[in-house]
Amino acid sequence: MFNHPTPKSTLTTIFCLSFISGILLGPNFQSLPVFALIFPILSTTLLYLSKSRITLYSTIIFGTIIGIIIIQQKISIIKNYHLLPYDTTQTITGTILYPPEIKNNKQQIIISNLADENQNQFDGNLLVLASPFPPFQYADNIKIIAKITQPENFTEDFSYTGYLSLKNIYYTAYYPKINPIPNDPDNSPPKVGGVPEGWGGISLFFTLLYKFRNLILTQINNTIPYPQSGLLAGLLLGYKNALPTTLYDQFRISGLTHIIVVSGFNLTIFATLFLKNLRGQIPRILLLILTILSILIFTLLTGAESSIVRAFFMSIILITAPFLSRKNNPTIAILSAACIMIFINPLILWYDAGFHLSFLATLGLIHISPILSPIIKKIIPLPDSIQSTLSETLSAMIPTTPYIAASFHQISLIALISNILVLPLIPITMATGSISIIFSLIPQISGPINIITNTLLSYIILIGQKLSQIPYSSIDIEIPKTWLFFFYLIIYIILKSISKFKPQSQK
Repeated sequence: MFNHPTPKSTLTTIFCLSFISGILLGPNFQSLPVFALIFPILSTTLLYLSKSRITLYSTIIFGTIIGIIIIQQKISIIKNYHLLPYDTTQTITGTILYPPEIKNNKQQIIISNLADENQNQFDGNLLVLASPFPPFQYADNIKIIAKITQPENFTEDFSYTGYLSLKNIYYTAYYPKINPIPNDPDNSPPKVGGVPEGWGGISLFFTLLYKFRNLILTQINNTIPYPQSGLLAGLLLGYKNALPTTLYDQFRISGLTHIIVVSGFNLTIFATLFLKNLRGQIPRILLLILTILSILIFTLLTGAESSIVRAFFMSIILITAPFLSRKNNPTIAILSAACIMIFINPLILWYDAGFHLSFLATLGLIHISPILSPIIKKIIPLPDSIQSTLSETLSAMIPTTPYIAASFHQISLIALISNILVLPLIPITMATGSISIIFSLIPQISGPINIITNTLLSYIILIGQKLSQIPYSSIDIEIPKTWLFFFYLIIYIILKSISKFKPQSQK
């Protein structure tokens, strides 16, 4: 029984789960003994030399130890940060790290490369809340005079400080005096967008990328009336702040906010466009490189939120597999994507709700949809497109609803209906919206397309508004996070029973 080789797919799954477990366990250890580093080396050797059960055990040890090392290194780096003194008025210079966001009549600016008047350098980033005017741009060098405060949590069930730490933010400043600093061409390129000093080419790439993004937003605003333009900006670029606050709340109540966050669905459309149209036209390796580059640019262009980054890594794994003569395995792809993201920033495992929801929804689509789809087709006589939308929506809602209830204390009771009415039209809306932007300078072509795009966008907004006005369309609910384990255990047992019952019913 100990001599059967363990399948590579099983080993990969176990490694990923062990790595994540190591990340979760790591903070409970003060420090990992140096001799523990022997275990990854020993485990790697056993992986290649042994075909027995020892391979399985060595994979678990290997993944767990690596996870512990990664999180402890991250904790050590943060503990050794040289931070600005809190609750003091400082004159600080720095570089704007991301394109500033204007929300609720406030301009949110994240500043990196912090230095005081004496040119002392400080670690971490600074979040500044300022007036929307004058608007600042990505990569601007600025000087601020402000009281530096430490971020605080506003509620017990949401770690605002943890959320800010995802972007390395450890200070806040409210409505400071801000002065732009002219760029000195004789100086080395500043640290911009997380790019080390001296990497001016990459910094220039991000500058041009964000300018292109702003150009697209300008064309959307010039082509489509408001608030439909705000919805299109969300669909194509994940630009959430373009919607009026009231409309955003209505979308939240009706369960439609996910459509204005660019997700794996959008990325899949983009990748498929390249693969289908260029396959057979150019060499396979060139097709692979162009596809990866295109979805990388699309990911960066849309803001690189957790859902799109997860989809990016999943797409890379799934696209690369056929080129390496490997079978596509969505479960391994999503676990591998999770491990890559956690390796880059372990804090997302605790503080990034978007990361959690994205993976829960994707796991639902992978494992729950095949169980529900045949049942829905059998008992609900509807067109295939509606049956597919119903199956996919339910499959995503089942694993995400308990988490949403425990984290946000509100769930939509009409999300299923609203998604059935809206989701089938999203690809068409994105396609017509893209065409409207591309041909915006040619009225003869863009005019009819604009009418179609505006009509589709107006319909989506109307559905969100009307359904949100239905009494009890959403309810407030308090579920302790400690109960989530039992909810998911119950879901697993029910789905397992259904999957076992289904073959018997077909006999």
